[in-house]
This record gives sequence, C-alpha cells and structure tokens, in this order.
Amino acid sequence: MYTLYVSRNSAGMGAHAMLEELGAPFETVAIDTSKPRTPEYLAINPTGRIPSLVEFDDAGSRVAVVFQSAAILCHLADRHPEAKFLGPVGGAARARSLQWLWFMAEALQPAYLMHFHPDGFTADPSGQAAIDAKATDLIDAAWTIVDGAIGAGSYLGGMAPEICDFYFLTFALWHKAHHRPLAAHPNLARALRGMTARPAVRRMMAASGKTLQL
Repeated sequence: MYTLYVSRNSAGMGAHAMLEELGAPFETVAIDTSKPRTPEYLAINPTGRIPSLVEFDDAGSRVAVVFQSAAILCHLADRHPEAKFLGPVGGAARARSLQWLWFMAEALQPAYLMHFHPDGFTADPSGQAAIDAKATDLIDAAWTIVDGAIGAGSYLGGMAPEICDFYFLTFALWHKAHHRPLAAHPNLARALRGMTARPAVRRMMAASGKTLQL
C-alpha cells in the first residue's frame, strides 16, 4: 500500500500516473500549498516539497519513505519489476532510462521552476521578466533534445513507456500557452499523445484537473 502526497500542480503527477498503471493499492493525500507544512509532513519530507511517497507493508507498518519525484519513480519501478518501467541493474537499458531521468531533473524541471518562480532566482524584481524569458528558451532547448532522443520511437523509453516517460509527462502538463508549442517537436508530441491516451494516465489527469496543451 502506498500513500502519495500531492498537490494539484506538483511534480507528483508522474508518480500518480505510474501508480495507476501498476494497479497497486494506493491513496493520494492533497497538501494545501497555501499553508505552512505540518510537523507531520516535515517528518516525512524535511524539505517541505511535494511529492512524497510512503510505502506500507500488509500489516500497515511503514517500510519506505521517499521524496523527490525522480527518486519516487525509481523506487516504484524497482518495487514492481514486472512492469518493466526500468531495466535490470547493470543493464544498458537502465542506464539510458536513468540518463534521461537525470537530464530532465537537471534541465527541464529547473527551467520550469525558473518560469513559475522567477523571484527565487534574483533579488532584483526588475530582473524577473528576463529570467522568465531565459526560462522559456531553456525549456524549448531541453524539449528539442528530448524530441531528438525519441526519434521514431513511440516513447522516450522506446516502444513502451518507462520511468522517463512518466517523468516528462509532468513537465508537459506544466507547459503554458506562451511557451513554444510542444507540437513544434513532432516526436515529443507523438509520444505525449500516446501517454495521454493510456487509461491510467487519463485517470491521473482527471483526478488532477489537468489537460495537455500541445
């Protein structure tokens, strides 16, 4: 049994979709981001950020606590190897998946955070517009690289989705109308259409109140 702590626009959407795909028992707990984090939540995730995952055994005892969205995806994939969302340890397929997971954690996610929170990147309010403009450029540059990596495949993971596909789903759902359209990246757009057509992903999107803007 899993408990996934989320908010409407958090990076937990990929983990939520993966849990839906796995069919494992889970619940989501919504965190009100307008309020300070409770001591109980900070005991789970000392950063106060969202998402966080808590895993319980059949007796209801806590067996794992994981925060950071990429780490949560890795943990779920390792706990459910039958789903083949992450290759075996030491294999080339696993290395490739982790490579793209880390790339998105270091390139895509920070660029979107620059867009949403430019005030966190400068002490000068007059510089926030320039930071947002730079974030827009960085977002498009990162998606261009992902588009090239997808190539003729159905997903970034190849012919079937892997953890990196669940991860980039979050950032695609964060995309805004004033950014360069995701449809400008044809391979990416094809992979996103494939992901959002999956029933499990559609359930997550409905629960999160999200739609994809290509």
